[in-house]
Amino acid sequence: MPYDLDTTFGLHYAGTSIAYPPDLNLFDNGLAMQVNRTFWKKVRTTFQAEMNARYAELRDNGLFSQRGVLELARDLLGRYTPELMQAEYEKWPNVPSLSITSLDQMMDWTRQRIEYLDTFFSYHQ
Repeated sequence: MPYDLDTTFGLHYAGTSIAYPPDLNLFDNGLAMQVNRTFWKKVRTTFQAEMNARYAELRDNGLFSQRGVLELARDLLGRYTPELMQAEYEKWPNVPSLSITSLDQMMDWTRQRIEYLDTFFSYHQ
């Protein structure tokens, strides 16, 4: 099964914990090297109005929403047969994230992330 989901939905890169909170700042966090943070701060400062407008457009059109993420996750999960999932678990039995993440965890994290992003991008419904 082709995928690489480390650090998605807050998951630590090793899959051992939820390490990244939903309100992790996009442009000024300790995960990026200082030179990258400086660059993205300049981008945000220069294009803040345009970025906020684009975010509002995506939210208003329903293209970026908790429901959209849930539908995408369900669609992706539906592509894998139970037999394929069983073969995956047999091949990788010690994946730590199996006991940490779930669709419910992903949706809760997504809900909180969108709430944060709505504030970050000054979005009001």
